[in-house]
Amino acid sequence: MALHNLGTAYLKTGEINSALPLLKKAIKKAPDDLRSLIALANAYSELEEYETALLYYHKALSLSPASIRALNNLGTCLFKMGNYQQAGEIFSRVLELEPDNPTARIGLSESRIREDRREKAQNIWQAWEGGK
Repeated sequence: MALHNLGTAYLKTGEINSALPLLKKAIKKAPDDLRSLIALANAYSELEEYETALLYYHKALSLSPASIRALNNLGTCLFKMGNYQQAGEIFSRVLELEPDNPTARIGLSESRIREDRREKAQNIWQAWEGGK
């Protein structure tokens, strides 16, 4: 727990290279620690090591398939990689689980815009506002 907390503190302050070894040690001690897996994936994503980040997001999701945090971060990673369709699918999955999730709604609409599906992006917000 202490390794995770310190690693996360470094991650939040932008000291990714200091966070990585701590988070790796945390996972070595507790391989199924969802929070540490997501934090390590986030660190790799920040370093633009997206393929490695994807491995850790998928490991986290294998432990907790409905983890909103892991799904949103996976969608963001895929978006950064330019995989807009896949990112949109992940954000849609989040919205199935949590319809009012603003991160997923923004991510989905940005993905649709990048796919040049602007009408779909507009519909995402209209549907949400209509339900309010």
